Amino acid sequence: MNSGHLGCYLEKTCMKAALVFITWIYISLIVETTWCVFCGSTLLHIDLIPALICWYALNDRLLRGTFWVIGAGVLASLFSSLKFFLFPFSYVTAFFTVYFIRSNVLELTRFHAYLITAFISVEILVVQLAGSGNPELLWPWGLIQAGLNMAVAPIVFWICDRSLFILSEIVSKFHHEK
Repeated sequence: MNSGHLGCYLEKTCMKAALVFITWIYISLIVETTWCVFCGSTLLHIDLIPALICWYALNDRLLRGTFWVIGAGVLASLFSSLKFFLFPFSYVTAFFTVYFIRSNVLELTRFHAYLITAFISVEILVVQLAGSGNPELLWPWGLIQAGLNMAVAPIVFWICDRSLFILSEIVSKFHHEK
């Protein structure tokens, strides 16, 4: 396989990862918003978005990934009463953090990715809580939330990997039928 075909293959794989990412962000936002409406807003909740950002940063390129993460932040802003810039800014800083770690670590295992998910959860919470004027909520609730996000990360990674695999299978069957 020459480099032209490899670049085309990587381009298609990255676009599939972007589609999986933005789809699961939207589903996550709808589920979290519905949960808060029916069960009341709580300090602790299952938040899939940090794990989704971590998974996506491990699967896409910097420039296009930044575009999609900003889009996810704008989408999240539409579901929230926080200041509009907080979600895009916090998500992009988390994406850059994961991308920087990915670029500078020789071997990144899944367990490392789960730990990074907890770290960027704290990073996202610091930006959002400080921006909303409630930085005192970081201790202990923010750290407990980060642990909960790390516990949910394996499930999110598995769901995204399976979604990417299923999407790849559908696309390959579609191309074979042509």
